[in-house]
Amino acid sequence: MPRGAAWHSLPHPVNEVAARTVVGMMVGLTVVIIVTDLRWLMFVLTYGFLARVLTGPTLSPTGLLATTAIAPKTIRRHEPMAGPPKRFAQTVGLVFSMTALVLAYAANSLVATRPC
Repeated sequence: MPRGAAWHSLPHPVNEVAARTVVGMMVGLTVVIIVTDLRWLMFVLTYGFLARVLTGPTLSPTGLLATTAIAPKTIRRHEPMAGPPKRFAQTVGLVFSMTALVLAYAANSLVATRPC
């Protein structure tokens, strides 16, 4: 982290390879949620987006894994790219994952309380 940067500061520029790695992990998690119908994993997905929107990779387990282990040690490429578009994409992901979370649990409670 550059000198004078706060723990919650968002990186600019970002490593495109690490960002794509995070996207791949999020897609994988989403597929697992859909295939297995483990709705509690939606909380993990939503937390990941929220953490990356607020703090960048600092508090996000997938963000930390991608920026500290996968991209620099396995893929070994660094492609700088502007950070704000990536933050916007994380915000869109947060909105969609929160909506899915609310709808999944609201629909579940409506079906459970509906008289036959």
